Formats: sequence, C-alpha cells, structure tokens
Amino acid sequence: MRTVSKAFAPASISNLACGYDILGLAMDTMGDEVIARISEKPGVHIKSIRGFSKSIPKDVNTNTAGKAVQEYLRFRNLETMGIELEIIKNIPLGSGLGGSAASAVAAVVATDKLMKTPLEKRALLPFVLSGERVVHPDLPADNVSASLLGGICLTQSLDPLIVHRIPIPSGIHIVVLLPDIKVLTMENRATLKKEVSLRDHIRQSAQLGSFVLGCIRGNWDIIQFALKDFIIEPQRAQNIPHFYEIQKAAFNHGALGCSISGSGPAIFAFCMNSADADNVAIAMKRIYTENSIEAQSFISQISHNGAFCY
Repeated sequence: MRTVSKAFAPASISNLACGYDILGLAMDTMGDEVIARISEKPGVHIKSIRGFSKSIPKDVNTNTAGKAVQEYLRFRNLETMGIELEIIKNIPLGSGLGGSAASAVAAVVATDKLMKTPLEKRALLPFVLSGERVVHPDLPADNVSASLLGGICLTQSLDPLIVHRIPIPSGIHIVVLLPDIKVLTMENRATLKKEVSLRDHIRQSAQLGSFVLGCIRGNWDIIQFALKDFIIEPQRAQNIPHFYEIQKAAFNHGALGCSISGSGPAIFAFCMNSADADNVAIAMKRIYTENSIEAQSFISQISHNGAFCY
C-alpha cells in the first residue's frame, strides 16, 4: 500500500459560450497539483499551500481540496484515517479557469491512489463537487467534471449527478488571454439577471444543441455557429476591459468563437489549428498591450485524460 502520491488536475474552461453551467473543457497546459500522504494524525490536514496561495484557507472545512477529501473518506467509512495534503496552486483563483475545482480534483485523485482498492475515476465526481461547493452550495459541475474526466463534458443533471463526455473534433486549439485582474465567481453570479426572455432561451438552446451536434459530426461550420452567448456574456462583458475589441480581433484573425471563460476575466477563443491559434493569440493580447493592461496569453489543446497521478 502506498503512503504518498501526487496528482495533477488540469485547468478548465466552463460555459464554452453556449452552455452556461453545463459545458466544461479541460486544458493541457495548466493545472493544480496535490501531494497526499498517509498520516498518523486522524482526519484530513493541509500541511502547506504553495504557488498562488494568497487568501486560500488551510481549514479543511473551507478549503475545496480538504473538504473533497473529507467527503471521500466519509463515503469509504475512513473518517479516522489520517491524510496530509500539500497543495501546489498553479491556477490563479479568480481567473475563470477552474482553480478551486482543480485543487479538489487533484486532492481526491491523489488520496484515492493511496487506497488498496481505488475507485473508478467517474465515481470520484460527487466528492470533488462537494469540495468545490464550500465556495457556494449551488455551484455546477462544469469545471470539476472536465478537470476530473478530461475532454469536453456536458452536465445532464445535478440530482442525480449525470455527466457525459462529448466527442472532440481533431485539431482544436484554445487561446486563453488572462488579464491581471480578479473576478470573484460568486460575486459575479450574484449580479446575473434571474429571468431570461423566451426569445433568448430559444436562441441559446439552439446554440447548445448545435454545439453538441457539431462536435459529434466534427463539423466546424456548425461549431462556429454555436459558439455564441446571448444571455450571460452581455452581462459579464462589462467587467472585462476591452472585451468586445478583443473578441473582434479574435474573429478577424481566424477564431471560430471567442467568449468569457466562466466568470472571467479569462477570455478564450476556439481555433481549428495551431497556425490560426498563434495569430489569434497575438491579436488578442495586442489589445491589452496597446491599452497598458498586463495580461498573459497561452495556447492549449484539450486534455483528453483529465486528472492523473504521477
């Protein structure tokens, strides 16, 4: 039986323009890491948090990683087992890239690896969702499902929890532009309108259905049509400086779609190939450079496998 393990969980993009609280995508260029170690001290304890650790609590009841492992051990009737966690935060919180989800995922995957009889990866989903919900009890499963399972995930239901993976067309490259500003998910969610017009509901339903169909068929034209958000993006764009200029630049240089990742401030663009992605990344970042706003950009492909142990 192992006494220590280390897991990696990828960052994720949620919503994907057309699927608010429903769609999530795992990236292969960034993620959180957690080292889990069997301890003689009963219960779950967080030994250290490194990297982007500012304002992240070590209290396991308010830390997504700690709470997720607590729920996992409770399910396995191992509440008295001692687990010590070291969290390496490579995803900035408040970035819109699923940082709180990735920590919970990596912690549970690392802990599960210590067991004589590990569970199937999909069976870990309820525990990582419970962990992320220390942020807010109503958070969806879009980020945690993508980070855990990989690929593009669609949440069919939260009760019961049902998540599906969608086929991924080959060649997809994602450009991410991350400005040096912070957007808190729950504050942002609280400002969203509670009602949606019937017209917008119909339009957005057509976009979501078209996106799934486009992925199944590998049809770029359908995917390009689908990557539009008539409901959430217009409300969140005001919190992200120069968003519509950046979106226009992305389209002008070959992006299939461009929208806000989660609550932002990260902005993502879908591209058919690496050449288009290079051009789009330069064009998007240029807007912030010209306006003296610090930002980093990177290009990612999809993480097909999601979280894993080293």
